[in-house]
Amino acid sequence: WDPFCGSGTLVVEAVASALHLPATSRRLALGLWPTTPEEKYSGYLSKLKEFSPKPQSILKQASGSDLDPVAIKISQNTARKARVAKYCSFNTASAKDSDPPKSADSVLVCNLPYGKRISPAIQTEAAKQLRSVLEGATHLTPYVLARSGLLSQHRVSGRQWHELYSFNNRGIPIHLYTLKTSPTS
Repeated sequence: WDPFCGSGTLVVEAVASALHLPATSRRLALGLWPTTPEEKYSGYLSKLKEFSPKPQSILKQASGSDLDPVAIKISQNTARKARVAKYCSFNTASAKDSDPPKSADSVLVCNLPYGKRISPAIQTEAAKQLRSVLEGATHLTPYVLARSGLLSQHRVSGRQWHELYSFNNRGIPIHLYTLKTSPTS
């Protein structure tokens, strides 16, 4: 579940990955390699387009929500283009007003708003909403992409955020976080 889904990228790519579907709406790196002739690459894409995914018993319904109804329409279109729409649901709601999945093995994956055009106040409000969601749904395992330092002041039920990975996105330091399993760990 992505409570800040925006255009739906994380939801759609998670489903496509679970179904072992490669991306076909953009040129794959394979097609850029000088050792791959254009006709071979075109043949590969034709085979991918013929592929029809089989439902996976382990795949749960993936969902996303966003405050912006235009973003939800884009999410639905993204899922349709990726041929995974039947596995995805999107609804217009703020993170704090969304209905998180109830299953004990549910995962929250989100990319908190960040960037040069996103004010610190908006970023902080998103982190507060995330904390509120997680305090009310302790069964969720969260994986959150956020700018450096944003989550450190937003403990959840006494638990601290733990950095798993970091990278730069267009010059902005971004980190992948999860919550430590207990307040003392």
